[in-house]
Amino acid sequence: WKKMMASVQNGDLDLFSAVSSTRQRRQWLDFTDSYLSFPMVIVTRQDVPYIGNIDDLAGKTICVVNGYASHDLLSGNHPELPLLPTRDIHEGLMAVVKAEAFAFVGSLAAVSHIMAREGITGLKVSGETPYKFNIAMAVPKSETLLHNLLQKGLAAIPRHERNAIHSKWSRIIRQPKPDHSLAWKIIIGALVFLCIILYWNLHLSYMARELKTAKEAAETANKAKSEFL
Repeated sequence: WKKMMASVQNGDLDLFSAVSSTRQRRQWLDFTDSYLSFPMVIVTRQDVPYIGNIDDLAGKTICVVNGYASHDLLSGNHPELPLLPTRDIHEGLMAVVKAEAFAFVGSLAAVSHIMAREGITGLKVSGETPYKFNIAMAVPKSETLLHNLLQKGLAAIPRHERNAIHSKWSRIIRQPKPDHSLAWKIIIGALVFLCIILYWNLHLSYMARELKTAKEAAETANKAKSEFL
């Protein structure tokens, strides 16, 4: 990726066909409208539970591809995270597999593609970051005509073709956010059941006391009647 960036800057390559806009890149590139958007996800080993917040990564080694938008965003917005830059996605994912890093942060589409192509197992998407990869094309600011042509070409792609591209690139099973509603239903049901049992026990105890009192009163009345007779 670093070599590709340098090649576009030097004029050896004319454009980026799929790139995310960042503050650093906008200084020298013009971007088309985004034609795909993917969440920036957190990939971990299978035994890691759901990660609900990026703050849960504090103090843990996180792999990112050197120079990717994920690298720029995390290093700029979360300097407290210990980042481990890698040459590419495969290297970052394998660092997680080998327990050299806790997680890899990257595009859902790219992660899905690499894991399927390389047959990488033992990993899962355990959560999402608050960021997205808004994929666009980009050219150096000096290439205004090329930028306009690319923008018109993208605008002409029908929505159903865009949806087909999205489906092809985002095939991955994500770790769902835990749903505690069933647990709460079970707990509430159990509490109601316990309350019913407690009430019934108290009621039986009250009835037993009433019966004992009535029996004692009857015995006293019979004794008094016998003495009177």
